[in-house]
Amino acid sequence: MMDDYMLCEAEKSAEQWQLDCLSMNPSYKGWGNGCDYMDSENMWSAPVTVESIEDGLWELDEYNECVHFYFKITCPPDAEKPKLALQLWILHPRKGASRGVYIKSIQQSELPTVFEWLNKAASQNAERFSKIPGNVAPQ
Repeated sequence: MMDDYMLCEAEKSAEQWQLDCLSMNPSYKGWGNGCDYMDSENMWSAPVTVESIEDGLWELDEYNECVHFYFKITCPPDAEKPKLALQLWILHPRKGASRGVYIKSIQQSELPTVFEWLNKAASQNAERFSKIPGNVAPQ
């Protein structure tokens, strides 16, 4: 299990904005902190779990690249309502490291910040490959 949040039938009591976020997920979501070898003790590769976007949306640059993500609805044992969480896969090429960053709770008011950050990550990745002939990435 990724953390002390328990998976439940959260979607049944989730708000529409939370369900809308699930529809933005990439097709492959079978990874996360503690799975698929994302359990290293190495400082730069160790998974990180944080409470909010203030601690989890790190600056994107040539040292920190977000290469994958997915939203998830969870039911924390102590919460009255489901919460929207975000799993990120961050690479640090210079260190040869990758790590999962799991943000436990995203509020609806924070979605514009999250979307801006994810769009920057997508643009950063698309730009990196933009000079390849036949590239179909958005310009």
